[in-house]
Amino acid sequence: MKSKGHHSEPEQQLIVRPDLKLVSEMMVEAWARPCREYSEDLLRSYIDRPTNDPQLSVAIAMGQRIMGYTNYTVYDFWCKREPMKAAVVRFAASRKESAGKFVGGKLSNKLWETIQNHGYDGLLGVTESDSTASRFFERVYKKILSTVNSRVYKLKVFPILMGMPRMIRRRTQDSGECEVHPYSPHWRAQCVQLVEELKDKVNLARRIPPADADFIFSERPLTRSWLFVDGGKVRALLNVIRVKVLGIVKDSINVYIEHVFFGDLQEDERRNFIGTVFRDSYWDDVEAVYNADSGYYDASSFLASGFYRTPKTCNLYWGPINDKFGFQEVDSFYLDVF
Repeated sequence: MKSKGHHSEPEQQLIVRPDLKLVSEMMVEAWARPCREYSEDLLRSYIDRPTNDPQLSVAIAMGQRIMGYTNYTVYDFWCKREPMKAAVVRFAASRKESAGKFVGGKLSNKLWETIQNHGYDGLLGVTESDSTASRFFERVYKKILSTVNSRVYKLKVFPILMGMPRMIRRRTQDSGECEVHPYSPHWRAQCVQLVEELKDKVNLARRIPPADADFIFSERPLTRSWLFVDGGKVRALLNVIRVKVLGIVKDSINVYIEHVFFGDLQEDERRNFIGTVFRDSYWDDVEAVYNADSGYYDASSFLASGFYRTPKTCNLYWGPINDKFGFQEVDSFYLDVF
């Protein structure tokens, strides 16, 4: 018999396609500051992509309270010139009070069950090296993948570049100007072609189908693109996402470079393009800008323009579901990792 005043804990409820406003509130509360503000706009920047599968967005609630959330985003890839379809672990968080309730594992298991029935070749994930997230990924997905006689592979450890706009402007003040345009549907086909050219240049490259291009390069929240146009030809593209960072004392703005294509630009043209982009007033209130050095572009132009390699590295993980893509490492890859 229960003692007087005892309140039973609400049952856990699994929710597919939860309210992203509630998810955002949970994630902001869950992460210790300083951290990115996982706003509803930031979540929608990935989840609302036209060819993505919105069913791979799952939360666990207790009563009216979201306790944990995990999202996979779906991409088509070129893997060593062969077409591949994979899910990417994009967002994962849970409240501290959910510790011991196996919230993260239950969410991962639910999503794993879903992707197994949809013809995906495997699962990709990116975490900061030697972090709680990397240890969780290795532990949980080692167990999950063992059910299909597979395992987790660490494909690549890659560095992160960082720059401060005021320093980049100083380093590039003598660079030349180039003709830069914002993205518009007029340039869609050429931008998609720039991405497709990576098929023959890197080991693993995500694809951007025409149906996604307008959303990724201009329509999604928080994004901005600059195109280097020469004689009506798009020769280079740089796309970013702008995110508020919640600080201990004060908040700030960081920008993350998600897509950069230099095409056939020479070194001086690459520096001119970077210099022209950073003269834009867009950068006036930005504290720092980050770029993943994953090998699909020449990082030397950024390093010569005021960026530097941080001590921080990240891991790219791969969990194959079938025998089609059993690679264990890559030299280079193209994927928006932030």
